[in-house]
Amino acid sequence: MGAMVWRYPQWLGIQAGSDHQALWLLGISAMALLAALYLGGFHFLGYVMGRSAYRTYQTDNGPAVDKAEPHSVNEDASNGLRNYLRHLYGPLWRHKTRLLLIVGEPTEITAIAPHLAKKKWLEGQRTVLLWGGSLQETLESPLLDQWLGLRRGRALDGVVWTLTPEQSADAVALDKGLRHLQELARRARRQLPLHLWQVCENAWSQEGRESQPVGCLLPAKVTPAMLEDCLEELVEPLSHQGIAQMKLKKQMHHDFLLRLSRDLQANGIARWRQALAPLLSGFNPGLLLRGVWFSQPLRATDSGEIEHFWWPDPAWHGVQRDKAVGARLGWRAPRVAYGLFLGLAVMWGAGMVLSFVSNRAQIVQVQAVSTALQQASTPEAQLLALNELVHVLARLDHRAVYGAPWYQRFGLNRNQQLLETLWPRYVEANNRLVRDPAAARLREQLEALVKLAPGSPQRVERSAVAYDQLKAYLMMARPEKAEADLLVKTLAHAEPTREGVSPALWRTVAANVWQFYAEQLAAHPDWRIEADPRLVAQVRQALLDQLGQRNAEASLYQQVLDD
Repeated sequence: MGAMVWRYPQWLGIQAGSDHQALWLLGISAMALLAALYLGGFHFLGYVMGRSAYRTYQTDNGPAVDKAEPHSVNEDASNGLRNYLRHLYGPLWRHKTRLLLIVGEPTEITAIAPHLAKKKWLEGQRTVLLWGGSLQETLESPLLDQWLGLRRGRALDGVVWTLTPEQSADAVALDKGLRHLQELARRARRQLPLHLWQVCENAWSQEGRESQPVGCLLPAKVTPAMLEDCLEELVEPLSHQGIAQMKLKKQMHHDFLLRLSRDLQANGIARWRQALAPLLSGFNPGLLLRGVWFSQPLRATDSGEIEHFWWPDPAWHGVQRDKAVGARLGWRAPRVAYGLFLGLAVMWGAGMVLSFVSNRAQIVQVQAVSTALQQASTPEAQLLALNELVHVLARLDHRAVYGAPWYQRFGLNRNQQLLETLWPRYVEANNRLVRDPAAARLREQLEALVKLAPGSPQRVERSAVAYDQLKAYLMMARPEKAEADLLVKTLAHAEPTREGVSPALWRTVAANVWQFYAEQLAAHPDWRIEADPRLVAQVRQALLDQLGQRNAEASLYQQVLDD
């Protein structure tokens, strides 16, 4: 926008080198500077506050907590995690890692993320697991506050809620947990992608069975029917895979997938649909259901020398593949500013489009009027074209004085250019069709007065209107002394009809074109006519003689009354 105002101001209806252009450039520069200061200050303050809020420390293999002080595990968890990720992934770790909050009962959390209850956070393959705790209590622990402060904007990339089959059938517990997650989403000011993970127990060992992700990713706007369809699509593949695992090396006790398929087909799908009906009803805008997963308790892996190392089991691959990002909730100051700026930009863009359409329509109208005036061949057609031109000029002149309509004030106004284009055409047509015939008509009537014999009744009768005719004639010769009302009245009386023009059309058109001409005459001295000095002197003398005779008659009449 600034480049356009600077290099091509005429595109926006701004004259190059004018004060208007300077004001535009100054305003655009000021807005750009304020935007840069705002964004730069926002990021700088966030960086400074982030550094001052946490202590920085680092070990050879990454940060490690002090095992001698168990209370410091919770207090310094976010500090250690931040430095660990910065050491491992660099300053852009916030954009390279995914933070998943693991919630549920401690036993179920340990079943899918061993050691998380003790270490509070684990990291592996750019995925960070964060301890969230039970959903049967309000999520207001200091540790959770630290997790929410790890990143600005998007505190968490998702939530994994671990459940047992019995817990998933408990409608009261599910509703309570969903309410707590909804409150967490409000605190995070963003939708939370939610994965439900059912931990299934077996009566016999599944040691040696191949682990894989079991479950389904759901569409963005999932409905109960869509959830049911997704789960039904799992039944047959799980049955085939379960039988294949049991046949492999004749491990008949590896029946987890087969039994899961049977449970889903029996009553599991109906149970899940009923349990998740409140979540899918649309009354939980803070939660975005992304997947339903199933597994047995996962085997713990040795982290070695790295304190918080975590090697994801293949059962986690389904959750890791989901890259959904929740929408923002609420309106914070940066979002309000962004919304206002975006709204202003949209309004300005719409205004420019509206201004372009309006000004283009006006230009097309002016072009059509000019063409009609040039191509008119009959007197009536010429007068009609001139009358239309007068209407357009009057509108443009009014806008030049009082301002264009709001929908044309978006940088594309062409009123002044159109006025400069139309005035010469109007002057030429008006002189030919209005001014010169009117001046000739006044001259003829004044000459007729002079030719009448002094004292004749005809001269006495003509003298009554000759004064106004002479005054109108002199106004046309001296525009600075023009009086619009008198000039219009006199011209209408002097030329009640026009040869070649119907009387009705003449009365309609003449009043408008004379009124516009009379109102504009004083502002355009170059429209003057050349008055005949000899004729003016003769008419003045005739009027003075007639005035003297009237004064003499009035004096004689007064004497008669006095006698």
